[in-house]
Amino acid sequence: MATSKSTDGLTSLMVFLARLALGAWFLAHGYGVLDGIGSAGFVDLHHVHARELLPEGLARSYLIGLPYAEILTGALLVLGLLTRVAALLGAILLAAGLLGATGMGWRFELGAAAPFSPELVMLALALLLVAIGSGNFGLDRRFGGGKSKPSSAD
Repeated sequence: MATSKSTDGLTSLMVFLARLALGAWFLAHGYGVLDGIGSAGFVDLHHVHARELLPEGLARSYLIGLPYAEILTGALLVLGLLTRVAALLGAILLAAGLLGATGMGWRFELGAAAPFSPELVMLALALLLVAIGSGNFGLDRRFGGGKSKPSSAD
């Protein structure tokens, strides 16, 4: 089914807004950690939980790099550069965070906002961006990658 120019423009605008929302979320989270308790404080706070899933050295390295990975992911998403890669990295970070928070069984507390925790919603948004790319308002389009035009079969 062919789409009209106005539908293409609206879709690109919505993809742009989704990228901005997810990118800003990652930027705010990563910057908030570094500006707030700092990298060492973040490691100290979460090290016990991370060691339940990862070996000691890997857990510490992961926690040290996490805020920086979030900032990089957020910046790439906001710019629409390497969008699918950034969204996949974001999805992995979010899945790891959910796994760390809920344990190996992906259990959610019924009294909490689950199953619609912010991280789960952001994970769904990241996976959507992996599938569709940056849209027309990203740097991917400038450099020839990440085109998200629907195929003629759609």
